[in-house]
Amino acid sequence: MLFNVLKKLNFDGTLEITDSKNVKHKFGKNNPHISIKLTNKSIERKIFLNPGLYFGEAYMNEELIIEKGTIEELINLITNCYDDFISNNNFYKFYEYISGLLMPFQQINQLVNSKKNVAHHYDINENLYK
Repeated sequence: MLFNVLKKLNFDGTLEITDSKNVKHKFGKNNPHISIKLTNKSIERKIFLNPGLYFGEAYMNEELIIEKGTIEELINLITNCYDDFISNNNFYKFYEYISGLLMPFQQINQLVNSKKNVAHHYDINENLYK
């Protein structure tokens, strides 16, 4: 699913992705040329579902490995076509819609637990400061 959406995007460079089965997918035609490897099928799905959350997490967890290029070049390439990705990804739009509907229920839980959370983070024993 991820690669079908990426085919529809206009990249300001070339992005070559080696998937978890070692199959190469190439998008765009210009410089810079960036090559990455996704180490497992799970991260492919996660990036498709919520790239804003899972892209950076995948990099930090070494599930996304930069094989050619720099992290700065990769971020520039991705951010330049991010809006295009969102507009071509109907599943993501649906996911965002459902998340928006459920947000009030998530916030209710946070309000109920907020006093406990504040106490946990800020009611620190004075010995720490000594």
